Amino acid sequence: MGPADGSCGTMGAVARGSKLVFDMVNDEGGIAGRKIKYFIRDDQYNPSQTVAGVRELVERHGIFAFVGGVGTACCQSVMSYLLENKIIWISPCSGATSFYKPFNPYLWNMWPTYENDSSIITKYAIEKKKFKKIAMFYQNDDYGMVALDSVKYRLSKNKMELVAAIPVEPIERDLSSQVQKLKASGAEAVIGFVSPTQAAIALRTGVSLGFKTQWMHSYNLSDYELMNKITDGLWAKEGVITSAFTQEPYADNALTKKYLAALRSLPPQSGGYILYGGRCSGGTSGLCT
Repeated sequence: MGPADGSCGTMGAVARGSKLVFDMVNDEGGIAGRKIKYFIRDDQYNPSQTVAGVRELVERHGIFAFVGGVGTACCQSVMSYLLENKIIWISPCSGATSFYKPFNPYLWNMWPTYENDSSIITKYAIEKKKFKKIAMFYQNDDYGMVALDSVKYRLSKNKMELVAAIPVEPIERDLSSQVQKLKASGAEAVIGFVSPTQAAIALRTGVSLGFKTQWMHSYNLSDYELMNKITDGLWAKEGVITSAFTQEPYADNALTKKYLAALRSLPPQSGGYILYGGRCSGGTSGLCT
């Protein structure tokens, strides 16, 4: 098996988490005596490289199935190719609607939809945090735009509108213009649907500009250990909130404990993302991103 591994930099740990599960299975004798061959390809979060890597695995190595794959745009770039060739794909790492509808027996997704995720975050912001001025900072692809529509819908049910909706391209790194616009909007809270790297840059930029707001991100950024590391502690200091859709990573669960015991034998890894990789492969029900 091999993942269409969109390495969104920090999210490369997802594929390593899956590898750990397959290594555990092989160490225990494999499946009916057969060992799993697991291939990883890093596409640098670039859909054209995803296509090249997936085609090479299918046409040169005869891959039976794919597990994981990070990034909505990257996964969408190979979806038709894999399904047309009737290759099983388990848990592409995306909650975009296109991975659920229409139904296809070769595509098994596990992620909550971004529609539901963004709607729940918005509901929490309105009902629990009592925010009146909410802005949206979103990736300019299906990941962000599906969430944007859902946030607007939830707000409309409460007779509210976004005070700003600021898009960002996946490859952008200078986010000063976007953060300035968010600050100018007077947003009490910003709902973010962006990559970990961009979320970290936006947070740092906001602090440098004196922009005090409540950042609220999707479950894709729920690896607090990692996010604290790449923001030098700002993630916790600024009180960033994220959603999540599974139990805690150190929950009292037999499979989770077994996976974490194996994880301790490896060099230090990113907590939530590598645990998600394990879940994709059936090894743990720990924290997902």
